[in-house]
Formats: sequence, C-alpha cells, structure tokens
Amino acid sequence: MVFSLDTEAIEAKYSFVGQRTYHPKLLLSVLFYGYATGVRSSRKIEVRCLSDHIFHYLMQCYTPDHRTISDFRKNNLRAIEKYFVDIVRIFSKLGYTRVGKIYSVS
Repeated sequence: MVFSLDTEAIEAKYSFVGQRTYHPKLLLSVLFYGYATGVRSSRKIEVRCLSDHIFHYLMQCYTPDHRTISDFRKNNLRAIEKYFVDIVRIFSKLGYTRVGKIYSVS
C-alpha cells in the first residue's frame, strides 16, 4: 500500500551528495507495519528487521539501525501523519474495518 503513495515531499529532502540512504517508502512500510502490529519503538523495529521475516521483506533485506528509523520519523512527522491517514482511508474504502491487524477483512 505504501508504494502507491506519493512520497515526493519526503524524497525532495534527500540529497544526492553523501552517503546512500534508505528509500522513504521502505522506512514508511516498516513504520506502518510496526504501528499495525504494536511495534512502535525504533529499537524494536530495528531488531524485527533482523529477526522477523515480514519486516525483513518490507525493508527488502536492508537493516536500518534504530537511529535511522528514529531520525526518519522525527524529521518527517507531519508527512507520516498524512500518509497514515491516507492509508487508513484507503483500507476503509477496501472494506477493512479493524485498525490493528490490517490484513484481516470483515
């Protein structure tokens, strides 16, 4: 679902100079999946990216550290809030009624 969002607002902040970064859609994916499954801590998300196959899949085998996740969340809070609302609206239109486990359809 995250890959259908327009993340141009976040991507525009990235620079082509310096160290390579994680694509914002990858970080948004693990953040939103973490929120949906009750994993909100950056440190716990970091551990899950190493040990949980779904987090590992969402990050496409990359393993960001907790600081990267935390900084991404802190630096893009307004955009993340908007994307979260957009995703909830999309799921609502698709008939998903529960907020918790977003893969269960009523």
